[in-house]
Amino acid sequence: MSRQIEEISSEAKVAGAVVGIAIVLSAFATLIFGGSYVTGMQAEDVQRSFRDMLAPPPYIEVEQGNEVAVAAFSSEGSMVVTVAAQGGAIRLWDTHYGMSVSSGIKGFHRDVNFVAFSPNGLKVITCGRNGSIAVWDVNSGDLKKLEISEKYYRNVTLSPDGRYIVTAEDDGIQFWNTQSGELFRTLKGIRAPFTFSPDGRKIAAQGDDDSVHVFDSQSGKILRTMEGEGYSIYSIVFSSDGRKILGGGQGTVRIWDVESGKVLQTLDITWSKDDAITAAFSPDSNKILTTTRYGASAQIWDVVTGKKVRSISLGIFGGSIRNAAFSPDGRKVLTTGKTARIWNLEWQ
Repeated sequence: MSRQIEEISSEAKVAGAVVGIAIVLSAFATLIFGGSYVTGMQAEDVQRSFRDMLAPPPYIEVEQGNEVAVAAFSSEGSMVVTVAAQGGAIRLWDTHYGMSVSSGIKGFHRDVNFVAFSPNGLKVITCGRNGSIAVWDVNSGDLKKLEISEKYYRNVTLSPDGRYIVTAEDDGIQFWNTQSGELFRTLKGIRAPFTFSPDGRKIAAQGDDDSVHVFDSQSGKILRTMEGEGYSIYSIVFSSDGRKILGGGQGTVRIWDVESGKVLQTLDITWSKDDAITAAFSPDSNKILTTTRYGASAQIWDVVTGKKVRSISLGIFGGSIRNAAFSPDGRKVLTTGKTARIWNLEWQ
């Protein structure tokens, strides 16, 4: 893998040289084309053309021709891991150029519903719907299979410190040691989907009474009940400071205050109240990224104004977006579906 990274570094130097040449050409164009040699084109038009050629594309497509089940950014955002829907093959990609930085790790399970990097970026954790969980070494590709069960898990996540894999069944959640695969804690009354607070001390989830609660992650005790009963959620996440909770539900998105449990804001995402909405905060919690079930686009919303500020579309023949996520710096969005795309939000 180190050799591949060196190759990427070499290509970066080449790209830098190209940029330098283009800047010189741009200045040259200003001098030459600024006079009477250009008909119907001003010097600034020529310069703009060069800038457009140098501008990064709206997206980088990886895993072309392979449907992607799940994908995730590394903690620093320099890599993306994708898992193919057919066969479960795992690949790592550079997020700047979209180049593969791994030869492909053949998955031992199919129908993968979860993938994540460990916080230090050295491991990749995957889970199949049949309960098979594996930990992969990023550098060597070595596999460690955790023999835990053969159950179907409705939700899987990794604790913020990377020490636990947490799975959800219909009657509660289970904590598994990432190293040994040992089950060491079960909390009843917590249903999928669920999420950890940034410090790992709280869990937000829907309870057995169909209300959204904040639970103590050690004891399972209910610490706070969010306002609004009977609101079925399809996704839930804490803000980066742990003070707000974002829930995606039936046609709408809600933001709750963790301390009071009050609804701070409600956004109507679609006209259909039966449409499942998934939602995520941007890293600074100022934006919201939403997707709809079977939808071909993802939307970005301003938290303060509640207005849509961006739409990411796969087009008529692009299929639907399975999942979408912000990069750790909030400057990119990763979407999965017929393929995986890394969208550049700075592109205009």
